[in-house]
Amino acid sequence: MTGIAEMEMTSEDLTKMVKRYDEQYCEVEGDCIVFHYDKKKAATVSHRFYVGAGISYASYSSPDYGLGHAYDLRCSEYNYSGVAPTFLVGADLHFPIFSRYMNAQVELSYTPHRYTASDVTQEGSHPKLTTNELAGRLGISYVFCPEARIKPFLQGGLNISWHTGMKEENVSYKYRIDPNSELITRVGTMEHGKATKLGIYLGGGIDIWHIRISAIWRKAGGGGANEKGCGILSAAYLF
Repeated sequence: MTGIAEMEMTSEDLTKMVKRYDEQYCEVEGDCIVFHYDKKKAATVSHRFYVGAGISYASYSSPDYGLGHAYDLRCSEYNYSGVAPTFLVGADLHFPIFSRYMNAQVELSYTPHRYTASDVTQEGSHPKLTTNELAGRLGISYVFCPEARIKPFLQGGLNISWHTGMKEENVSYKYRIDPNSELITRVGTMEHGKATKLGIYLGGGIDIWHIRISAIWRKAGGGGANEKGCGILSAAYLF
C-alpha cells in the first residue's frame, strides 16, 4: 500500500482534493476553509484610490523682506490665520509581500488661502494674505486592523507645496525717496509671486467601509510668507 508520503502531489493537486472534500461534506459555507498560498498573488501590489474634501486651518506670518535697500525699505510684520476649504485626491499602495499593515500613500490637495490679519495698520486697514496652494504628500500609513471593516491608521511622511499668486495686501511699509530724505509711510501690496515649501506631515484617521475620515498636521518652510503650522481635517470616498 502506497503511503501519502510516497504520492507525487503538487500543491495544486492537494488544494483540488480538499476542495472536493469541502463540496461533498461541508453543508454550510464556511464550515471548511481552504487555504492556498499563491506566491504570485502575494507579490501583487494592490491599490485603493480616494477623493475627498475638508477644511484647513493655517497660520502664516510676514517674511523677512530683506532690509538694507538703497532707499531703506521697511515693512511691518503681520500674522495671518484662518480656515479654508481643501480638496484632495490620492491612493494607497499595499505591498503584501513586505507587510500586511503598511501602505504607501500618495496624495495631492488644492487649497485657496484667503486670510485677514488681526493686526491693524496705522491707517486703520487690516492686512490680507492670499495664495493658491497645490500640495503633494508622499508617506506611509500603518493600519491596525487590515482585515476589518473599521480600520484605524496612523500616517506620516514628506509634504511639498507650491504657492502661486502669493501676496499681502494693505500692508504698511516705509521708504526714502533718496538716501538723505525722511521716511515716508505708505499702505500697499507686497507681491511674493511663486513659492515652494518643503516639510513633514503627521496624522491619523479611520476607514469605515468606503469612507475615510482623517486629520493631519504639517510644518513646512520655504519662500514667501512663513508657514507657522497647518492642520487639515477631511473626509474621502474610497474606491
